[in-house]
Amino acid sequence: MSIAKKNTTNETKQGYLLKRGEVRKGWKVRWFVVHDQQVRYFKTQEDFTSSPDSFIDFIPLDQSVVKESNEEGKSNCFQIITKHRIYYLVAKSKQDQESWLRSLSDLTLLPSEDDLFVFADDEISKMTRETSQMEDYFRQKSGRLYF
Repeated sequence: MSIAKKNTTNETKQGYLLKRGEVRKGWKVRWFVVHDQQVRYFKTQEDFTSSPDSFIDFIPLDQSVVKESNEEGKSNCFQIITKHRIYYLVAKSKQDQESWLRSLSDLTLLPSEDDLFVFADDEISKMTRETSQMEDYFRQKSGRLYF
């Protein structure tokens, strides 16, 4: 199975979302903007309008998974799962949540957890075959394994 990025162009998806903090776990309203392969967030929409390059931080979308969530019983919650962190975000409505999920999934390398598991299984199978072929080769050459 080959997984390719779907869409790497600049997107215009933006809006207010609740974001759960990493350390204190409190929820804060932030203005989010999709830009290339990342989601940048600002304190307010005005901060973005006045200085688009002065974002608080960004969430990388390459090698990420986006999925619906039910964190702390919050409605319209979703996650962006990266290599280093899980981001919890809440949209104002179910329709807004679905819109964000669609937009973000189009920019991630792996649009769903299922794709991640299929990709991992394929890679493990490939490595197992290669290891088996190497073992066969060494058996034929020497009659025994050296590793």
